[in-house]
Amino acid sequence: MAVGALTLSGVSVASTDAIPGDALYSVKRTSEQAQLVLAGSDANRGQLHLEFARSRLVEASLVEPGAVDAVFAAMDAEVTAGARMLFSTAIQRGDGSALDAIEAFVKQQRTDLTRLRLELPHADEQLRRSLDLLQDVETRANLLRAALLGACSVTQVDQLGPSPVC
Repeated sequence: MAVGALTLSGVSVASTDAIPGDALYSVKRTSEQAQLVLAGSDANRGQLHLEFARSRLVEASLVEPGAVDAVFAAMDAEVTAGARMLFSTAIQRGDGSALDAIEAFVKQQRTDLTRLRLELPHADEQLRRSLDLLQDVETRANLLRAALLGACSVTQVDQLGPSPVC
């Protein structure tokens, strides 16, 4: 049993740098799903989703041009899931620290996406969509911060989670 566990953990570690199209990529994604299950809270799961979005961004710069769109779609799905969980956590706890984490992520991700535009001119449309999503996430974080201060009420929920009405 110990040998099996060591083998599985070794394969999991070996898959860390896998990109779409690699034999170990499905192991990498399965490992990510396991991390989400074991995360313990929505705040931790939200942070993991944002980390996985960073991984997808790195993968986008390494895959063949025909695979870039799917990688960006996966990245945007991770951003959306992470933001939704962290926004919900911020509102449930009445605590802006989850918003701080999102704002730091958006700042770094926007910088990296902008840099990537120079490296992947064929992916300009996908990059623009991802940058638009980051703008939406940043705007929502600002509105939720206002809601936490009592300037807005949260009465709606959409794909990004709680949506304040100011």
